[in-house]
Amino acid sequence: MTKTQIPYGSKLIDIDIEGELLDPIEKSKGKSRNYDVIRHALLNPIGTKRLREIVNTKKDAAVVIVVDDHTRDAPTEKMLDTLIDEIEHTDHTTVLVACGTHIPPTEEDLKSILGKHLSRFDVEIHNCDAQDLVYVGTTSRGTPVSLNRTYAKADIKVLTGDITLHYYAGFGGGRKSIVPGISSRETIKRNHALVVDERA
Repeated sequence: MTKTQIPYGSKLIDIDIEGELLDPIEKSKGKSRNYDVIRHALLNPIGTKRLREIVNTKKDAAVVIVVDDHTRDAPTEKMLDTLIDEIEHTDHTTVLVACGTHIPPTEEDLKSILGKHLSRFDVEIHNCDAQDLVYVGTTSRGTPVSLNRTYAKADIKVLTGDITLHYYAGFGGGRKSIVPGISSRETIKRNHALVVDERA
């Protein structure tokens, strides 16, 4: 059992983690660079093969990398730097901008999000009202889930983003790249309505 603390808003929360789920990065003087932290995570995945091995198991695998939109402050360009090193080839890779119901990013927003990678990839901006979204099932709480077609049909799916304090979901990031990020408007509305559910 590992005891640790995680920052949550303006305080620290004590947590106990069973087994070897943590792979601590050596504490260093000063702040670790994003590239180094991300690279360490890619080289030392927990409970799975390296991304490079997964991509190489299927010839011409269609890869989708989901990135945050312009309303989030994730280090997307730095994440893509390390992902490109790990994936090695980007011929069949699409970057999907997870907008949820937000206004689509402008060309300037895309430059800010993707930097030098804007011209390197096929870039798709998610549209929650698109007619070709793919229904993938219904959650245990009755939310029908329809997702972006490019994501649903991809062989390999990579989510990026940062994990942040969220005013009603606890934490944002990770799963929020999918719902609400690349979901249908109906899925998003039904999911967000759970905030008033007495079980929330």
